[in-house]
Amino acid sequence: MSAWAKKSEVKPGDTLVADGGFTCIEAGARLIVERRCYSSELYVRCALGSHSLDGHLNEASEYVGFTLAGTQA
Repeated sequence: MSAWAKKSEVKPGDTLVADGGFTCIEAGARLIVERRCYSSELYVRCALGSHSLDGHLNEASEYVGFTLAGTQA
């Protein structure tokens, strides 16, 4: 498995690829990272509207379930 996307490497406009662990995002979906206009929160669009990336940070500051496009094995 590829390494998860690191918080320090992800910025608005980047493309993330979702794994199969989401109920509101299709496995393999390519998603554009966006930033909320009223905060520094990053998110991607999903079937329910938006999906905050902060809720997927692990202890290593990686977004579990997401890889940066072009970094998959």
